[in-house]
Formats: sequence, C-alpha cells, structure tokens
Amino acid sequence: MTKELKMINEWKVNSVGDVYLFGIKGSGKTCKLLAISQAMYDNGHIKKIWDVFGGDRDEGPFWAFPNRDYNLWNDLESETREFEIEGPKQYKITYAKPLFSKYLPDKLPEDMPNLELKTFTIPFKNIEKKHIACVIGEVGKQAESLWEDLLNDTSKNSNIEDLKFLMNTKYSKMKKTSFYKLFLKPLFDNNFLNSEESELNLNILEEASKKDRIFVLSLDDVPPQFQMFVMSYLITNIYTLVRRNKMYKDHFLLFREASRFMKVVDSDKNREAQCNAFRNILVDMVRYGRTGVWFGMDTQDSCISEDTKIKVVEKGIIKNKKIKDIGKKPKLLSYNFKKKRIEEIEGYNICKGKQEVYEIILEDGRRVLATKEHKFFDLKGKRIYVKNLKKGGELLCQKEFI
Repeated sequence: MTKELKMINEWKVNSVGDVYLFGIKGSGKTCKLLAISQAMYDNGHIKKIWDVFGGDRDEGPFWAFPNRDYNLWNDLESETREFEIEGPKQYKITYAKPLFSKYLPDKLPEDMPNLELKTFTIPFKNIEKKHIACVIGEVGKQAESLWEDLLNDTSKNSNIEDLKFLMNTKYSKMKKTSFYKLFLKPLFDNNFLNSEESELNLNILEEASKKDRIFVLSLDDVPPQFQMFVMSYLITNIYTLVRRNKMYKDHFLLFREASRFMKVVDSDKNREAQCNAFRNILVDMVRYGRTGVWFGMDTQDSCISEDTKIKVVEKGIIKNKKIKDIGKKPKLLSYNFKKKRIEEIEGYNICKGKQEVYEIILEDGRRVLATKEHKFFDLKGKRIYVKNLKKGGELLCQKEFI
C-alpha cells in the first residue's frame, strides 16, 4: 500500500470544507463524493445539501431511493465516520424542476414518501449581469443598458407579461438584438420569469429551513444554454443569503462531472464564454469559503503513460525525459493559442495508478501512450479525446522528434 493510499484509508472527517475528486471515467469518484457528502451530512458537519449539477445521472431523484450497494456504503462510510445503523439509507428530498414550460414532460414524477416535487420560476428583478453572461457570454453595453431600462420601468409586482409589453412597444427596436433573441425571448416563450410576489418562485429561505431534505436541482428539462444560468442563480442567492446572515451556515453544494463547465478552452466559442462566466462565479465563491458555503465536485481527468517522453525545462535547458523521471512540478513547454507561440509553464505530475492505454502512432514514426480520456489538439486548436481519434486524422505536435 502506498503512503498516499494509506493516508486516504486512515482519513476521518472531523470538520467541513470543500471536497474535490479527480479521476478517469468509471473510477468511482462520484460514489466517493456522495458517500463523503452523506457522511458529513449524517454526522452534522453540514446542515443542508444542495445537489446542483448531476452531469449525466439517469437516476432521477436518486437520493430518495435506497442505495443497494452495501459494499460501497460499508467501505466508504466507515472511512469517514462511525455510523449507528449499517447499510444504505433513503433520504428525504425536494426534487426541483425549473419551469421551462415548452420542455417539461406531460407527466411529472409523482410524490413518493420521501420525495417532494417542486416546479419553480424566478423573479426577473433578481437576475444580475453575471447570470445573463452564463447564457450569452460577454454582456455588451447595449444588452446591459436594455436590461437596466427594463428593471427601472417595472415594479416588484410586474410579471412576464409586463416585460413582453415593454419589448413590443417602448423597446420594440431592440428585438433584433442577440440579447433579446438568445436570452429574453426563450425565457418569455417558456414562462420562466415572474414577479417578485409570485408563489411559483423558488423560495430559497424556505428550502433551507427544510434541513431534513436534500435539495436536488433537476436540469433534465432545461435547454442546455440555460442550465448554467439556472445554476448560477441558485448558488449566488444561497451565497448572498449566507453572507448577509439571512441564513445559517454550512451549506454543501454538489457538482458532479464539473469538467462540463470548468474547461478553459472549448471548440464552441459561445459555450466557452458561458463556461468562463459560470467559472468566475464559482471561483469567487470558493475564494470566500469561510462564509459557510462549501463545494463538493468531481471531474474526469486524463493522463499519458509514465514511459512517454516529454520536453521539460531544467535550469534553462530543454531536455527530453520520461514522465516517470520528472518531478512533481516540472517546467513544461506549452503552446499558447492566443499568442501563437510556445511558452514555459509549471505543470503538475500526478500518478493515477494502472490504467488502460492506447498507442498513437504518428506518420513520422513517433509513438505516444495515453489513456482514452487524454486530450490532444488538432490544427485548429480543438481538443480531441484519444477515444475519438481516427486513422488519418491530424494532430498539433512539435516538428522535432521527442
């Protein structure tokens, strides 16, 4: 047993904080994250779990179902706390679905003994510029000015019909803008915006008072371009209420498959801008973690074989060395797509144990061993997973032999 693995096996949860898990697909990181979350929740270290993003989960309101995996429960729960009742548990949850009327299914899940279904809208008066950026990317002066005008021309009792009226009359010329087409119109069409006084609005204070219930945000019926918008609205309002002492501390926000929105580079530039806006919100919140809002995230990671040679910089000299022979924080050469040049950066060398690897053979005979989740760049700067490579494809690489 390695020293690192021994430390993990002996680890006991005796306080609360952010939890981040990295690993390849199928490595069990999500199960570990959920088990740790359950342990901290059951042991009173956190008072409320908000399950914000579930990635590709197909379980629906899974917290409400008994966990059948006794081995996982006994293994992971025993690592994090001493439990009184052995075996999987069934939690009470609020299953919250944003009211995007055109996308909601005809039949919604029925209330079960431990499940409370809630469809909700949000008050448009509470929408901020940073939330809008999670849909359209950078918010220009024209869009910002229009939104401010709409807010100034309405009251707390104004609803979506009032907004539509303003856009059809006073601001009709602005219906040609991308802000209206990409942001306002879809929200109008789906009736997701409401007045501040509407009973359909998500009442975060009320939900937080239900400490015995886990809040599960279902994004299954939300258009992809609005998913980060809904998440950003929820987490920033939780954060604001806690910081202003309107709500108790020790909230735990869960995000699975966080790589969906933590990518720095994306082939879809609009998606990249959306992710950047959402990532900035997360970073600001994590930076002030002492407020009592904590994060639990897992994400897929990838790697290349320890026998693969890469270029490292040692005392100003470029050398070809195998990954297993370099330090934990080597100086590497990285291509900057914006500046179109190779730059020296500090990397991180992490061993992830034995994994299945693929051999990539270049036309000049060079060979690279990498896992299927490792990413290369094509000639346009688009990332390509090893598992998606095809014979005859083109990759960006250095001319000289490595």
